[in-house]
Amino acid sequence: MAAAAVSAGGVVLLLRAGNWPLAALVFCSVVLTLATVYLRPRPLWRFYLIMILNTAATMAMFPAAPHRVLETTLYALIISSCISMRADPRLGMAFFGVQLTVALALLSRHSNEFDPVRILTLLGGCVILCLQIYEVASKFYEYRQLSIYDELTRLHNVRYFRYKLNELLKDPRVSSVTLIILDLDRFKEVNDTLGHRAGDEVLRKAARCIQDVADPWVVSRYGGEEFIIVQPNLALKDAVTLAERIRIGLEQTRLCELPVTVSCGIARMEKPKLQPEALFDAADRALYEAKGVRNCVRVHAVGPASGEVAAASGGLE
Repeated sequence: MAAAAVSAGGVVLLLRAGNWPLAALVFCSVVLTLATVYLRPRPLWRFYLIMILNTAATMAMFPAAPHRVLETTLYALIISSCISMRADPRLGMAFFGVQLTVALALLSRHSNEFDPVRILTLLGGCVILCLQIYEVASKFYEYRQLSIYDELTRLHNVRYFRYKLNELLKDPRVSSVTLIILDLDRFKEVNDTLGHRAGDEVLRKAARCIQDVADPWVVSRYGGEEFIIVQPNLALKDAVTLAERIRIGLEQTRLCELPVTVSCGIARMEKPKLQPEALFDAADRALYEAKGVRNCVRVHAVGPASGEVAAASGGLE
């Protein structure tokens, strides 16, 4: 928030100086940076656009801006690059390096118009600050990755899954939530016969197969040999199709020397009656039915959708 305040000060000074285009450019850059940090998902194009806006603003302000406006705005722009490190430290450092290079190149062209001691002091302070932020951001990024990703499969873990489910429940655009629980069949035999290292490799291969079919952001490792998929606004027939594609893909993939298949349980609930506990229970019951047969997909009726469930779940083995 301190960086946002500094950036706002730079915009105000630019407006007072009558430089409306540059003020608008700085304002857009800062807003986009904050949006990239605090809003998800974070598409890569946002980072490139931030770098373009920051660089353009830096290039535009050197020829005409007074000393005070220059220093404040340059500081705000470099800080905005540092803020990007909260999303990804490596990208933040790349943006900072590009912007600093442009700033130094322009300073060399207009060196007679500025006090070199003040400018170099400012740039030196920004470099030191950026390095400190990078060190902290790198640790933050590392801990964040550990907190939301499963170390073995690199899928999201159950903590992130519960967070994502809560976000979907709050989203007014989401009218229904579909849950798919997948359990590898005969996985205990793999561990007992081939060892836990082979079992870990089976989990990695299974995770990659699931990711090839489903969007990575909706897939999580639920625990042990179980995986879970949460999808908003997905019809039951489409959920069954998705689960069938995963089932067939795993069946056709040689995960290890022993035959390993997957059983899938599906449940779907609509708002406003959507209750996470009831949704989990329904998906668990469907999975229990599927495990009794193995290598199949089962759907459990929830509320008024029983007719749709019966039509979707018939004969999927």
